[in-house]
Amino acid sequence: MSIEIGQTWREVDPRFDRRVKVVGFCEETGKVKIESAGKVTKARRERFNSKRGGYELVPTN
Repeated sequence: MSIEIGQTWREVDPRFDRRVKVVGFCEETGKVKIESAGKVTKARRERFNSKRGGYELVPTN
């Protein structure tokens, strides 16, 4: 599955309902820039795997 700018992903953790939006990519580290609650951070690409501890893609209608 490819990660694209503008996609919304949900954290796979039953304790939270956190959603992040992909806003870019960091060329130096290879990480994905994500925005959540107005704050931009970075996450490893390996976390976008739809498994617990990672993120799953939110389907668009």
